[in-house]
Amino acid sequence: MVYNQFSFFSFSISVFFFYFIHTSSLPQRSKHFPSKIQADLTIDPSASHYCPLFHPKTSLWNVNRDCCSWDGETCDEMTDHVIELDLSCSQLVGKIDSNSSLFQLSHLQRLDLTHNNFSNFHISPEFGRFSNLTHLNLSVSSFSGQIPSQISYLSKLQSLRLNPSSETNLRLAAHDFELLLQNLTQLTELDLTAINISSTIPLNFSSHLTTLRFLYLSNCNFRGPIPESLSNLTCLEYLFLDVNTLNGTIPSGIFCLPSVIDLALSNNHFSGQLEDFKSNSLRWIDLRNNQLQGHLPNSIQNLVNQTWLDLSFNNFCGHMDVSLFSDLKHLWRLDLSYNSISLTNENKVNVTWPESLDTLLLAACDVKELEDLRSAKHLRDLALSNNKLQGRIPDWAWSNWMFS
Repeated sequence: MVYNQFSFFSFSISVFFFYFIHTSSLPQRSKHFPSKIQADLTIDPSASHYCPLFHPKTSLWNVNRDCCSWDGETCDEMTDHVIELDLSCSQLVGKIDSNSSLFQLSHLQRLDLTHNNFSNFHISPEFGRFSNLTHLNLSVSSFSGQIPSQISYLSKLQSLRLNPSSETNLRLAAHDFELLLQNLTQLTELDLTAINISSTIPLNFSSHLTTLRFLYLSNCNFRGPIPESLSNLTCLEYLFLDVNTLNGTIPSGIFCLPSVIDLALSNNHFSGQLEDFKSNSLRWIDLRNNQLQGHLPNSIQNLVNQTWLDLSFNNFCGHMDVSLFSDLKHLWRLDLSYNSISLTNENKVNVTWPESLDTLLLAACDVKELEDLRSAKHLRDLALSNNKLQGRIPDWAWSNWMFS
């Protein structure tokens, strides 16, 4: 019965877009609709299964009410133009082609179509017509194919999010990626996660993106080194370049960015030594699965805001004193597994691990004494395989860790 109620609304969403366009100023809004509209977008209860909370907003749209009161739609108070359309998690299925009435909403400033199912259709070049758009989110909506170069026409964009659904494939040509970087100079957020770009990162990447705060380029098939110019993104707070085939050394300036909070560079081919951490704002560092080498810098002890530190599966070597982590009062996860380091307590002091520590992964870290871990009393995940522990497990270990 619920599905039948939804199917009642399975006529084209273009009907409503048409209504937005042709209504006059309040209170004398026209309620005329075209007699024949092709049903290209329908409601399907399974279409927004990724959403924790889905809501078919269009099912509540009432043509007898002012469209500016419709769920998901916002109008300018002075002109009554539609300036925001949020149809995220609305269980929409179908396509948005170049003839859609959506593209006549020329005053749109924000458009969110995330978490719907647009049936593997391409992103229309007509999206480039929204010259006033500041926020565009087409994430996880089953678009596929080549992203049109016309996206780079949206010069007022502050936020662009295009990451695809897991079952679809979106591509962005290397030339169009460069155009996007050159033209969208007001961006503060760029999310192209899992879009196949298959190129190097342009050397002048940061030349035009001086206000960028969020950069998500995970799993984009990038290759080659990180250009030094990324160190010039001084407003950057979140940098995700993980799951690519990037190589070379990590520019030292990356660890000096004054505002960076989260840094994800895992699952690449970075080599060389790790430079000192000079940014006190860092909370999350993920460098696992690279070929980084040399001694770990003592500046780790200065990462006082750190919650997540994963350096596993690299080639780090040398002794590392456990006291380096004593002052990291917010540390929740530490993974040093499968390097060539030797965890030591050279001064034989009573080590105090942070009370916040929940996950401690030290596989193959040459751990010889459990006593150095005694103060880690709140662990829920502890890995000590492939170490040099001998003898009986002390009673305090069972009481500390069995019921954490």
